[in-house]
Amino acid sequence: MKPFLVFTLVCAASGACGGAQPVPSAPASTIASPATPPPGAKHVTAVEVPPSLRAAVEASNRSEKDRELDAGRRPAELLAFAAITPRMRVAELGAGGGYTTELFARAVGPDGTVYGQNNKFVLERFAAKPWNGRLAKTVMKNVVRVDRELDDPFPPDAKNLDAVLVVLVYHDFVWLGVDRTR
Repeated sequence: MKPFLVFTLVCAASGACGGAQPVPSAPASTIASPATPPPGAKHVTAVEVPPSLRAAVEASNRSEKDRELDAGRRPAELLAFAAITPRMRVAELGAGGGYTTELFARAVGPDGTVYGQNNKFVLERFAAKPWNGRLAKTVMKNVVRVDRELDDPFPPDAKNLDAVLVVLVYHDFVWLGVDRTR
């Protein structure tokens, strides 16, 4: 079995990780961690951002709306931290409107695959229109739309994934009644 990583990334912009706050004085190519990491967490001081990931974030055809979110979400650092590289098979649980899914699609390139999962409730209440609009973009042709519940999030063809990520929505798993252990 091919190993894969599961990341739960929920706090970079909100400061919810043990008091972590974005560090405005950090160089653009790094992201700083809190001085005292949460219990059980490893302390990471910086993540170098490869030029290919910086280029994915700086692509001229990204929307202005997405670019406005970048300062708080630090997408280049996120991609570097998750070690996303070309040709990977990546899944995002709780893709929402697809801001991060599009970044993954750009980072894995045309030879990679991204599975963007949303459940029925999120699609019906919040994400259907922005998600459908984003999926129509040419850069998203390597994205597989996955409309499934979080208790069984992957279709049968989502095998040999290199990374599974949850970005900014893990807290929603609680009120959605997801069996998080499963």
